[in-house]
Amino acid sequence: MAQTTLSDVFIPETFASYQVEDPVIRSDIVTSGLMVANPLLNELANTPGRITTVPFWRQIDSTIEPNYSNDVFTDIADPQKVTADEMVARISDLNEGFSSSDLVGALAGPEPLKFVGAHIDQYWTEQLQRRLVATAIGVYNDDVATTHDMTKDVSSADMTVAAGNKLNNTTFIQGAMTFGDQLQKITAIAMHSVPFSTLLQADQIVYIKPSTGSLDIPTYLGKRVIVDDGMPIVGGNGTTVAFKYLCILFGQGAFGYGAGQAKVPSEFKRDPERGNGGGFETLWSRKRWVIHPFGYSFTSTTITGPGLSPTWADLKLATNWERKLGRKNVPLAFLVVNG
Repeated sequence: MAQTTLSDVFIPETFASYQVEDPVIRSDIVTSGLMVANPLLNELANTPGRITTVPFWRQIDSTIEPNYSNDVFTDIADPQKVTADEMVARISDLNEGFSSSDLVGALAGPEPLKFVGAHIDQYWTEQLQRRLVATAIGVYNDDVATTHDMTKDVSSADMTVAAGNKLNNTTFIQGAMTFGDQLQKITAIAMHSVPFSTLLQADQIVYIKPSTGSLDIPTYLGKRVIVDDGMPIVGGNGTTVAFKYLCILFGQGAFGYGAGQAKVPSEFKRDPERGNGGGFETLWSRKRWVIHPFGYSFTSTTITGPGLSPTWADLKLATNWERKLGRKNVPLAFLVVNG
């Protein structure tokens, strides 16, 4: 029986059509409002180079008392000025290849490209979320190292863990209050499954039915809950100090997302001599992304990877981030708990 292989049917346009328009549209990080696709970032992601600037208007200063009208002809009012500024974002060029031998036939089937396309799409969805979490850790590390006004750490310094060291209504409010009078901006909270288990055991999770789909959405105190074991343990060793879990409280559009166009988004390569002449086929997929936290600049102080794109480790470094806006204008807060 003849086997249909990638080389028989690979057409870049056809392969692209098998994938979801972009992995970001299927992810909880978007449906929750954590990450918002931004047309400006899409445009900037297509610019040459690796560093781009994101312009924004600074808020009008409402702490200045307004003018009071009078009937004095010579009394001239001075208007406030509107100030623009910019954040610096870093473009990342990413790629991955998927290989199969003719002999194994792992990609065999009547529609091999459809099979591969579906799996690559899921791969890039998970990569997108991992880069976002790494970016959030970098912002957290910067806050701890500098202003420390976006973080509430209620964790224990040893192995003695009380209710006040765990995620509950009281500690959540403590973290939320770092927003000050802007705490109503909080729309969701992302957490590791350990603190999520604490909320489940306390019967604090309420599931709601989404308008589409079959899976119910967990909520806590009216906020969307994202459970991800990729959320970091930021301290403790489980022996002398209890593990410390980072939870992220965020508002709508805390992270912006832009997708550029790689020069060759996908391509096929055949190596007939591989496998001792049995032949191998490799499919390459490429992405050009901008993932950027609102209110921050990426300083590019340290790029450890072999290329010009920041690695997960680079994104986590405090020295690579600088806050450009006041605390209340940044829709992020961090809560450190023991469970």
